[in-house]
Parts: sequence; structure tokens; C-alpha cells
Amino acid sequence: MQRVRLNYEEDEIHIEAVQAWQLMLTRPSARIDSNILHSGVPKSLRGDVWQLLMYQYLSRNAKKEPEFPGYNTPYENMIKELTSQHHAILIDLGK
Repeated sequence: MQRVRLNYEEDEIHIEAVQAWQLMLTRPSARIDSNILHSGVPKSLRGDVWQLLMYQYLSRNAKKEPEFPGYNTPYENMIKELTSQHHAILIDLGK
């Protein structure tokens, strides 16, 4: 993947916003204040902020285990177990 250089003029971001982002980057599990987002992200910190946002998203949206019985049971173990249809299947195979 090739990096694309962003060549555009950026509005000046207040020093308080820069300091707030730098503080947020030191505390990745802290909730981000929407006022900080509205103030903008300094160009020099955008890569780090993207990583922070991604980390927070993944930590808050951890994969939930599906609600299927035996979802994590290995196939080899499943085929060893008898099912309620096992008897009927054996009879049909013998026909």
C-alpha cells in the first residue's frame, strides 16, 4: 500500500486542542470528549489518533460468541456424540 500525501491547507488548530489530543493518546482507554473531536485533529497526530480510535472501537465491540449450541465444539468431538436422529440414520443406511 502506498502512502498518499495530503496536500491541502489546514485550518489552524488551537494549542489547547493539540494538548488535549496528546493527553488522550497517553490514555487510550479513556472516553474521547466530543468537543475534542469537533476542534479537529492536528495533521501531525492523525496517524496516532486513527490508531487510538481503532483501538477503542475494537475494545468496545469485542467479538461476541454466537449463540449456537456447540459453536466452539471441534467437529471431531461432535461426530463422536450420538444424536436423536442417529438410530434412524443407521436404519436408513441399512436399507
